[in-house]
Amino acid sequence: ALHFQVKCHLRGDALPFPGNDGDELSNNNEDTMVRIAQNGGALSRQLERPADEYWLKEFLRRRGNQPLSTLVLSSEYREGVYKLLLPELGAICTYTSTTPLAIGTQIDMQSLNLSELI
Repeated sequence: ALHFQVKCHLRGDALPFPGNDGDELSNNNEDTMVRIAQNGGALSRQLERPADEYWLKEFLRRRGNQPLSTLVLSSEYREGVYKLLLPELGAICTYTSTTPLAIGTQIDMQSLNLSELI
């Protein structure tokens, strides 16, 4: 029922389950719908992140030893820890290196090594 209620509200259509206008119950229903929609967004993001990580790892694992271009975005508070951008995939991952890397440096890495990082 909530799905149809939200869908109609977003389209600007008449609500299939209208509340009583001006009634305290109606305002309470609207507040409840807003809360559910906000919590639903947070929940979907919590489910989406692990799924994205899984498929990114799987994609990199299947590529094997093929090189992938990466860009060093920043260094972390710890020495030797960097954020890398994978422009081909639109992903950012954390990378630990024993050699110092300059921010903005482009590096070619093997996909298999990257899949272990994520």
